[in-house]
Parts: sequence; structure tokens; C-alpha cells
Amino acid sequence: MRTLPTPEWSRLDANMGETFLGGFAGGFLEKGFHVGYGLYFTTTRVIGIDLGSHGGGALGGTLAGFIKGELMPNLSPEESAKVIEDLDRLKEFDIAKDQIRRIKLKKPGLGVGHMTITPDQGDSITIKLRHRTAYDRLLQLTQAFSPEVVRSS
Repeated sequence: MRTLPTPEWSRLDANMGETFLGGFAGGFLEKGFHVGYGLYFTTTRVIGIDLGSHGGGALGGTLAGFIKGELMPNLSPEESAKVIEDLDRLKEFDIAKDQIRRIKLKKPGLGVGHMTITPDQGDSITIKLRHRTAYDRLLQLTQAFSPEVVRSS
């Protein structure tokens, strides 16, 4: 098992096997023609949620699509397991970390930016970034998730 950086939020609970790292949802993200999307990261995968399919408050207790009001909250193992369970119930997609070849982030300039997740097999997934804040948040999250596959411009 690969050792993650030492910050509190990145520890891998051996009993759980998967720990929630962070994420957010809202109008800064768009997939296809759906404005209002969510991207969440665990120690083992990335999870995408279409808010239009489930409503903005589907995760309960979220604030601006954050869990516990934070981009990368420090959760107990029990809280982490509950969040992951909720995300699994609502997910449109999930991709295991070891199945991701590259995550490319392009900063919004005059137009929108984007994040493209390229798996080892299958089609890439592209999420439009409608604001610089989305880029900044995703850069932080992807660096915590799997810095070796992240490319940004």
C-alpha cells in the first residue's frame, strides 16, 4: 500500500479501506448540458454526481456542495464511511485511482476551463469549469488524490 502525505485528511483507515478526502458541487461545474455538478475524492477513487438528477440538497448537510462546510473536512472514520455511502447512492460515475491514466486541468480564461479524466480503458470524462474558483479547488483536491497523474495549464 502506498503511503499518502501526512496531513490528517489523507490518512487511510486500514479498517475502512477507503477514506473521504474532499470535494464540492454546484454551478461552477458543468457536465454535458447539466450546470450543477459535483466531484468528490476518496483515497481510492473519484466520484461524479449530477445535481440535476438528485437535487442540490441530496447529500444533506452540505453547504455549497461541501461536506461539513469544508472542501477537505477532517472526518471520523464513521463520518467518512457515511459520506462515501451517500455518494455511492447518488453517483453518476466513479473511477478507481489505479484506473486513471491522467487528470488534466485547464484554467478558465476568457471562456470556460475543464477537467478531463482519462482512464486506462474507456472514454474520457470532461467536466467544464465555469469559474476560476472551481479550478483552484480541483487543483487542491487532485493534488491530494493522486498528484502523479495531474497536469494543469
